[in-house]
Amino acid sequence: MPSEIVTELEIDAPPSLVWRVLCDFDAYPEWNPFVLSMRAKLTEGAKAMARFDVGLRRPLPMPLRIVTVDPEREFAWAGGTEPFMQGRHYFRLESLPNNRTRLIHGEEFTGVLGRVAAPMVKRSRLGANYDKLNQALAARCATLSS
Repeated sequence: MPSEIVTELEIDAPPSLVWRVLCDFDAYPEWNPFVLSMRAKLTEGAKAMARFDVGLRRPLPMPLRIVTVDPEREFAWAGGTEPFMQGRHYFRLESLPNNRTRLIHGEEFTGVLGRVAAPMVKRSRLGANYDKLNQALAARCATLSS
């Protein structure tokens, strides 16, 4: 059974705009405080490389695989080493009235170490980065919609 971190935020922008911002990997350095860069094709099964700010002196590079691309609904990547620990990081978008979007942003951890990873991540600076990313995404959408 996976361990999971889940965050939510309502964004004052339609899912189409939130999706566009999430999938514009080249612009991540301009607004994303957690995923400092992402090189990927928006295709399920594609390999990707990202650099994360996890509170260390240097960004953490990590090879990933794009696992879900459901336009304007869900985008997810996975990384880690089976059977020890695998993370599936996701962004789910739900359409709300008045051109708003509910962002459900989280990560599911599986594997031997996955069961203990989520509680540790929730207590760490890394867990707080999920909320910072959500706020930065909302701010980026507000900037682009004005």
